[in-house]
Amino acid sequence: MTRNIFTLLVFFSIVSTIDAQLKCDYEAITFQNVTPLWRHLTIDSSIIGYTDTTATNQQFYQDGMEHLSFDAGSFVEGGYLYTLTENMIDHDISSAVIEKVDLETGKLEWQIIEDIRTEPYREVVLQTSVVDDQFIVYGVREDQPDSSSTHTVNFYGQLEGVYYRKVYDLHTGERLASFTPSDTDSLKAIINFSALSPSSRGHFFSEDSLIHFTDRRNFFPDGRGFYLTKNVVDSNGYAISGPDTVVVGRFSDRPHVEAVINRRKTLYLTEEETFLHIEQYSPEVGFDHTFEAILTEYDQDFNVIREVDLKELGLDVFSQISIAEISKEYIVVKGCYNLQNSSFIICDDFFMLLDRDFNLIYEAHLDGYDGFVNNGTVNLFPDGRIYYANRNLNFTEGGFSDFEVWEVTEDGEDQLVRRVQLSIPDWGGFIQHLFVLEDGDLLIQFTHSCFVDGRKNSWHPEWFRFDIEEFLDRTSTEDQLLTDRDLIISPNPVDILLHIDNKSDLQGLVEIYDIDGRLIESNELNQPELTFETGAFSPGLYTLRLLNENGISIVRKFVKL
Repeated sequence: MTRNIFTLLVFFSIVSTIDAQLKCDYEAITFQNVTPLWRHLTIDSSIIGYTDTTATNQQFYQDGMEHLSFDAGSFVEGGYLYTLTENMIDHDISSAVIEKVDLETGKLEWQIIEDIRTEPYREVVLQTSVVDDQFIVYGVREDQPDSSSTHTVNFYGQLEGVYYRKVYDLHTGERLASFTPSDTDSLKAIINFSALSPSSRGHFFSEDSLIHFTDRRNFFPDGRGFYLTKNVVDSNGYAISGPDTVVVGRFSDRPHVEAVINRRKTLYLTEEETFLHIEQYSPEVGFDHTFEAILTEYDQDFNVIREVDLKELGLDVFSQISIAEISKEYIVVKGCYNLQNSSFIICDDFFMLLDRDFNLIYEAHLDGYDGFVNNGTVNLFPDGRIYYANRNLNFTEGGFSDFEVWEVTEDGEDQLVRRVQLSIPDWGGFIQHLFVLEDGDLLIQFTHSCFVDGRKNSWHPEWFRFDIEEFLDRTSTEDQLLTDRDLIISPNPVDILLHIDNKSDLQGLVEIYDIDGRLIESNELNQPELTFETGAFSPGLYTLRLLNENGISIVRKFVKL
């Protein structure tokens, strides 16, 4: 099988220094053979026109998207999509752009932006939740002001700070309260994340406390070892207990103990408030050592409820064992084999579906997949079927990219659901999220960007909702394709006049909404071109929506300078 490291090259190019001369104007994704019900593009309008002050970056933010980075834990709840997108300004990572989007219409309800140019501290969002009529953000705030901080792009790897909690109105996004200890408070809890990679952190929040688990290693006298430790912090950021060792690593006495550490999620809190934990020992290929992986379920006091050696279920040589998804009846364990390069994680993927008593239902080797399956693109159905997405968009010289959605059936066989082609010259990217909604529709997040001189430049996170019946129908018409492709707005960003190019002679009502969802302008589209005067519009993000005569809603985002 040919391996594609495109996604990983994207990762490294994004966090590296970007030449300010590599300009990448946003261009909307168009799909050759399926039409999304709606699309939502994340734009931070507060940063438009800003120029970096650091000598290492010197980038001009012309459209409010260049600084956006990885997904920070977007989720779906109560008919809404809550998006969290990390941002990086002046070569420094902090906080996230948070949005509430209506799942039915794609309409942006509100947006929360923490402007790190004016905030004295850097913050990392660890978790968000909806509680009654409140939207709550939990995280860690750096323990010293940014003026004296040495943390820059490596903020995650070096992070040490204090707990914070921010409370927002669920309906308006207005901040209601904020809780964090002061710098001079001697009782504040210092939370250290430096010993653990971001993707596998274990942090569980409630209204009363934060329980934080950390994989700690190399604490034995001979430099080898592994612990799982627990810290408990109250809702105001004061330490209650910890760090307490709750699990001593089973493989701490092994050679090459660094192979114990996993880059993926290994600790999971169930609905029953028990903990699922995976420990593994999988040295790099070439080392003559045993490969082992133990899945354990613990109670709240970390007494063993049940455990299983995954080797006894048929695993041989493997790496990166993690918990991908869980339901009341099933557990999806994900890993890879045929490891070729531990730094780039180039290997073949597999799923193991277990029942909640740790009995193996099936093991599925993903022969149809080329690359490393992101946990965010794995969905578990109640009947044991698994949907997953090929998150690579395979850039080719002809400007075509594609992504694939696959299904693992009840018998463990994987089959292609749909291959979707894009047609954007010199653009490519990858899938960060795949959600299967309650009605079966698919919600997919892409990050896509152009290539200039062979390098990926900028970052454009965009969400799409696809009707599942059309997605499964491989005979989508060219008319639907044109409907999505040929409604073009320009310029974007706009100053005085916004032009609509209606090459397909679409008919319908065009409406423009501001970021708060208020209707600003509307007009009938019944001609090849339409122009809106936007000179009186306030600067910011706007949504243009067309509902055509066939009932198809088309949404475009634009920025008013």
